Amino acid sequence: MTPVCPAHGLDHRSRAGRSAAPPSGRRSRPKASSHVTAPPIAPPTPRSTAPPPGPSWTCPAGKLVLPASASHAQWLARRRDGLGASDASTVGGVNPWSDLTRLYADKVHGISVPDNDKMRVGRDLEGYVLARFREATGLQTRRVGMLASREHPWMLASLDGLSSDGGLVEAKTTTSEYLDQWTDARGNDSLPSHYLLQVQWQLKVSGRTQGWIACLFLDTRKFVYRRVERDDELIALLVELGGDFWHDHVLPQVAPPLDAGAGPILRLLHPTVGVTSCEGGNAAAVALRRQARIKAQIKELEAELDGVMAELFAITGEAETLTVHGMPAATWRHTGRFDQDAWRAATDPDIVRAFTRTQDVIDWRAVVAERPADARFRARVFLPKQNFA
Repeated sequence: MTPVCPAHGLDHRSRAGRSAAPPSGRRSRPKASSHVTAPPIAPPTPRSTAPPPGPSWTCPAGKLVLPASASHAQWLARRRDGLGASDASTVGGVNPWSDLTRLYADKVHGISVPDNDKMRVGRDLEGYVLARFREATGLQTRRVGMLASREHPWMLASLDGLSSDGGLVEAKTTTSEYLDQWTDARGNDSLPSHYLLQVQWQLKVSGRTQGWIACLFLDTRKFVYRRVERDDELIALLVELGGDFWHDHVLPQVAPPLDAGAGPILRLLHPTVGVTSCEGGNAAAVALRRQARIKAQIKELEAELDGVMAELFAITGEAETLTVHGMPAATWRHTGRFDQDAWRAATDPDIVRAFTRTQDVIDWRAVVAERPADARFRARVFLPKQNFA
């Protein structure tokens, strides 16, 4: 039996035969040299001593138009040169506190919500909220100021901070009254729609890759943060809506169609006109009758709604959360208006006195009596006459 190389399965005798003299008529191959020249050894690549690249703080799509050190008055003046990120939810139709009529009055007539304590607290705590964000995420932040879009100069964005992951951070303060907006019906993380649109607008103006919302709940000290992915489809829609509003209404100073709930701002645009009158003609007559018909329908629907609410209250009982097929459907909590009269009647007078505060109030009746021109500061009440009701 011929031995076989266990490693390769080769016949040792046949290997020996190949090394013998070749048969007649065949030329032998030249013997291979036993010396093999090794390829040259490349010198070792020196190890880089440069530090790894740091975070990018650039905003490739935006141009700085106001530094972070600018005063609040400078910021207020500059923001009227375009639409800011906080206006995005208004043009998108999801701002619970504003509408296009108010936004138009702000940009064209300079009429806006006066600065108040809530706004002041939000600005004062911005640094603290960003510090909590850095602590929670390990990311760095940097202030930047107000940017204008290079592509659409009417798009402005005042960024609370840039984040070291290539994103940006919007710092918010709110109360637990709105805590349910930070989770969806399944209990997953969510965030208010007007915040989402604000960050998408900022991403467009800045050119950053993603955003963060960091929020402190003032009454409970709860801190939450959410990552916001860039949504170019949503951004394109915001650019279209914002561009239409800016070019079709603000620049030509053409008021947009009235939004429901625009009454308060209209009272500022058209203050009290005293005893003068105007002729409205058929258009006014039609509108008055339509108003009367709608008010009657509202009254009927409110009565129907009261019945439905009574049914829901009976089902819910003392529970705080109503579920449908295991899913949270509604909450019934003590977060509404505080009934001072009911509390006063049910509470010991000494306790009531301990929580009673003296407030400075203006005797507006005396003001109007002595200064008739100041009656323009009273709200105007629209009262149709009986023949049009």
